[in-house]
Amino acid sequence: MGLDAEVYCDCLERGVATPPPPGIVLLPQPDGSIECGSCSWDEEMLFEKWREHSMCEHTNGILVHFRLGNSSRIGFVNQFLSSHSEHYPILLQKVFYSGSHCGNHLELSDVTAMGPELKRWAVQISEMTEPGDGRSTLWDLHSKLTALRELALRASRPIVF
Repeated sequence: MGLDAEVYCDCLERGVATPPPPGIVLLPQPDGSIECGSCSWDEEMLFEKWREHSMCEHTNGILVHFRLGNSSRIGFVNQFLSSHSEHYPILLQKVFYSGSHCGNHLELSDVTAMGPELKRWAVQISEMTEPGDGRSTLWDLHSKLTALRELALRASRPIVF
């Protein structure tokens, strides 16, 4: 078990995706993904093949995907941030609250609001001085979340877990 995060692309909205097969109805989802609104099994299979291989340069429409870590790693970050919990409401309540949550996403407003939390987190990491204090783990997760945030904002998409 662990925590993964991804951002879906905006290729359809930008007009750079190939059109879906004839008769396929596209249903945009709140998490930024695209689902098939057609009912038949054959149409669903055509859609899946198109989305995975032909829609755009991003497999399944996923712009970026990161493995954030296993439950233990996420628990470590939660413990680290909890020492200053008042400064990390989004990170603690919506990202690092569990090492295995999935099927939810950060709304674009939360993605935007996470910026100051990431800046404060970077300062807190840079002030660490003890050997073996987990800095490399914290920097790794910080850089992944920063990249996810930047791409989510650029594509106007939520971050999906």
